[in-house]
Amino acid sequence: MLRNRLFMEWGGLALLATLAVVLAVHFRITERFDRVLYDAVSPFHAAPLDDRILLVAIDNDSLARIGPWPWPRAVHGRLLDRLSAGGAKAVAYDVLFIEPAADDAALARALDTALPTVLPVLFQVPGLNGAEADVILPVPALASAASGLGAVNLRFDGDGVVRAAQLATRAGGKTHVHLMEQLYRVDRGQTSPAFKRTAAGEDDSILLPFTAPGSVRTVSFAALQAGEVPAEFLRGKLVLVGATADGMGDRYAVPGAAGALPGVEIQANLLSSLLADRLIVPAPAWAVMLASLVPLWMLLAGFLKLRPRHNLMASLALIGAVLGASLLSLAFGGLWVPPGAALLVLLLVYPLWGWRRLETLNAFVGQQTRQISSDAVGDTSTRADEGGLDRIASDAARLTHVIGDLRSMRRFMADIIAGFPDAIFVTDRDGKVTLANPAAHAVIPGGLDGVPVSELLARLAPEAEPGAEDLDLADGRAFLVRRVDLNTDARQLGGQIIRLADVSAMRAAERDREELLQFLSHDMRAPQAAIITLADQEQAIATDKTIWRRIKGFARHTLDLADDFVQLARLRTLELGDDCVDLGNVLDEAVDLAFPVAKRKGTTIASSQPDEEVLVRGDASALTRALGNLIDNAVKYCPDGSRIACALVAEDNRVLCTISDNGPGLPLERREKLFVRFGARGSASEGGAGLGLAFVKGVIDHHGGTIAAEENLGGGTVFVIRLPMAGLVG
Repeated sequence: MLRNRLFMEWGGLALLATLAVVLAVHFRITERFDRVLYDAVSPFHAAPLDDRILLVAIDNDSLARIGPWPWPRAVHGRLLDRLSAGGAKAVAYDVLFIEPAADDAALARALDTALPTVLPVLFQVPGLNGAEADVILPVPALASAASGLGAVNLRFDGDGVVRAAQLATRAGGKTHVHLMEQLYRVDRGQTSPAFKRTAAGEDDSILLPFTAPGSVRTVSFAALQAGEVPAEFLRGKLVLVGATADGMGDRYAVPGAAGALPGVEIQANLLSSLLADRLIVPAPAWAVMLASLVPLWMLLAGFLKLRPRHNLMASLALIGAVLGASLLSLAFGGLWVPPGAALLVLLLVYPLWGWRRLETLNAFVGQQTRQISSDAVGDTSTRADEGGLDRIASDAARLTHVIGDLRSMRRFMADIIAGFPDAIFVTDRDGKVTLANPAAHAVIPGGLDGVPVSELLARLAPEAEPGAEDLDLADGRAFLVRRVDLNTDARQLGGQIIRLADVSAMRAAERDREELLQFLSHDMRAPQAAIITLADQEQAIATDKTIWRRIKGFARHTLDLADDFVQLARLRTLELGDDCVDLGNVLDEAVDLAFPVAKRKGTTIASSQPDEEVLVRGDASALTRALGNLIDNAVKYCPDGSRIACALVAEDNRVLCTISDNGPGLPLERREKLFVRFGARGSASEGGAGLGLAFVKGVIDHHGGTIAAEENLGGGTVFVIRLPMAGLVG
């Protein structure tokens, strides 16, 4: 919801800002600011004035020496003769000759015989009879004698400053080329590149870069006419003749430090720019529009992706880039792209976006915190008033309390998860672990945070199928995988809580139950059934003592099974002693317990052990019963008259105890299951249900030792027990 609202705010701001750029460019809202920048930078694009340009000034000294204006036309004729004699290349007059005079013929002869001279025409705006402008040419005699006619009108901006000139002006159904363009053509014999670029024949303007006042080489009209200027100074020059005297009204404001310049000096700057091809071209409106919109759209795109600090940096960078690009293109490229519209919108759009985003976020946070506060348990009536009368402070105070409540809830939930005995994983929507309790770290060691839970489960049980709910590990552990989806308010999956329930004990109990049922149904039931069968032979029992012996044997076998089962069960539940025990005494006691049975079968039991004590830590009773079980089994399963050897040897801080016989031995496949409960089960005549040896292994394991059944080199079986000596257990 917040994202959609912010996007709508952004869309409205983008539309408003784009419209502002269009209006600012179309109506030139920032024109005054743009002119200030242009006036400050445009002089940097001005080329050094051409050395061939010479300004002949009708100055105050000339008026004093020759007389008041206007002068006779013969005066101008003599000037042209002097310039021609001095070797000047061409002359352009910035003086109008539109009224007939008695001595026009003398000036016409000079124009016809002297060096090439171009004369100005006058544009009278508005023209007569509704015409846009009337073109007033020099008197016919002078116009026909001149090398060319050209316009000298200037274009004034709204602030009265001259910044541009028109190389071609269309009026009276004819295109009139500018006077300086005519002089360029007289000098070069071709059209200037600037004229070609500005679409000759159209009313197009170019911007002028002005040099500082006084940069043009200037001589006084009177001094030149009086022969005071050396001829070498005139050779090859392009001469401009115009008024600079006070009171002649031919001075105009220009940009920058140039201040106000006489019209003829403005023409000299234009001619120099034409000769050097260093004019300034204003960018068309569509280009200014595009140059203003592109940085705006770049900043608007950043609003969607960048953080507020980065947006501020982007705003400043774009403002600097727009301003720098505009000024650099003006100073070095001669292209004027006004930056005012772009700068204005860039300066306004960032605070507007910040305000709207802050307003939206504040409204959203306030709404959410009020909703959470209303759902909270307990009295929250005082929370909204802690900020006083200020709305933002009140929302901030409420948000502080809500964050505190959420942190407390998070800690509470984390404590609950940490207290679970089972492994708990909390994942994000990508299935990566974000929280795991200590039990999870115990089950799967190593780093868990940020790891996909599927990878962790594969690490725990590589053989399990992906997504399996039952995990049976090679080490005997078993886990049930339970998953609970965490949904967001939009009913989208926000993650999962995954629990690994350790069912190892349950699986072991199930196995014990199955084994117990098998034990009761087979091993315990078989001798009882045999007893019942024999007991049914009432007449035979009275006369045949063999039957009584068989009944007695089956009953004793049943008692032995029950006793082994009880001892094995007690071994799992009771804690054995941890005393210092002489293993030699234990072995002797075990041999003594088996001696009566061995004597009846004629079996010999030999025992050898070191003279010194062989001490181990453990439970003497359990060890005695374990060794006794091994000796009793050897006596029981060996033929009458066999030999059983028991030995103790101390080696490398461990005790080696061996019990060997010379009986029939055990096949390999049976030796592999000897110490598994019910694994060595035999018939009643063979004795045992596989419980005695399981009890023996349990006792040896408890004492930190090992036991193995091996083939005796002399025939039979040997049991090898290794136990740590006292002080080395654990």
